[in-house]
Amino acid sequence: MVKNSSHVKQRTKPFHACFDTFANELRWRILENLKEKPMSVNELTERTGSERSNVSHNLQILRLCNIVDARDEGKNRIYFIKDSAVLQKIEKGTALAAFERHIEKYCCVCHKMKKPKGKNEKK
Repeated sequence: MVKNSSHVKQRTKPFHACFDTFANELRWRILENLKEKPMSVNELTERTGSERSNVSHNLQILRLCNIVDARDEGKNRIYFIKDSAVLQKIEKGTALAAFERHIEKYCCVCHKMKKPKGKNEKK
């Protein structure tokens, strides 16, 4: 039996929160866009095709996790990725996602695992 299991849970909580942060599709798209250049909420809203309130909410989460930060430029807040290490992780995540899509599309083993519909089955 593990002693102080609540202490272990407390220490790993930020670690799990980090994965949750990167697992959200909109946050990932926001980071992909911010990788190119710093942007305002309006630019991110336009590029992601999401509602402004959703983009703002997810930017707030990314700020709380110290992944992005913002600076004021006139009436706008410009968001940017705070740490170059995050940029490297985005690159690796993008490459991994592309590799997974390639495997799903071209891997013989993956295709064999999917059951094709038989002649008598309804489509």
